[in-house]
Amino acid sequence: MNIFGADRECRSFVTVSYCWAMARPDWLTVPNLITMLRLVLLVPVCYLVATRAQGMLPIILVVVWGGTDWVDGAIARKFNQESELGRLLDPLADRAGILAVAIALVVAGIFPWPVIAMIAVVDLVVAAMAGRAVMVGKVRVVWLGKVRSAVLFVALGMAVLASAMVPVLVPVSLGLMVVGVALHAGAGVQYCLSARQAIDSGASGDPEEAVEQSTP
Repeated sequence: MNIFGADRECRSFVTVSYCWAMARPDWLTVPNLITMLRLVLLVPVCYLVATRAQGMLPIILVVVWGGTDWVDGAIARKFNQESELGRLLDPLADRAGILAVAIALVVAGIFPWPVIAMIAVVDLVVAAMAGRAVMVGKVRVVWLGKVRSAVLFVALGMAVLASAMVPVLVPVSLGLMVVGVALHAGAGVQYCLSARQAIDSGASGDPEEAVEQSTP
């Protein structure tokens, strides 16, 4: 199939991405492929971190893994490649990745178990109370959630650097991790309150419409 059709405007470099977006399936996007790459990278990243591999390789892989979180969103917005799958897959990849790398750091002896348990508990509570709203794509990421993710990514990256090359950074990375966990709990409360409001508002109407009205 010729995705450009008879429209010559689609032959210009500027509009190629737009025309391709009109012809492709909703799930087939570059950002979704990058998000899947982020999930695949977790295997070598977690192995190297858990075994306390030395040198630059674990640091480089963690930087690439964390960087894909920004790259996929930037590409999706700039080239009109946002999708329903991406809205669901991206936050799931973030949560799974942060938890997996944090567990690897616990195995390596860098972080204590209680810090990681807090992340898991918050994720489980949010999944139970706000999971439906997230699944229908009506609860968007709040600013506190973005700050939380940034702090956690920096804390994890610094902890990997401490494990691989600079042990003196362990207390600093742990302090950042504690701050990130606190922000994680705060963001979780925001999501749960938004979902609760949606449920209450939808008691006498369309639930999905009510969730959309409650979106921060």
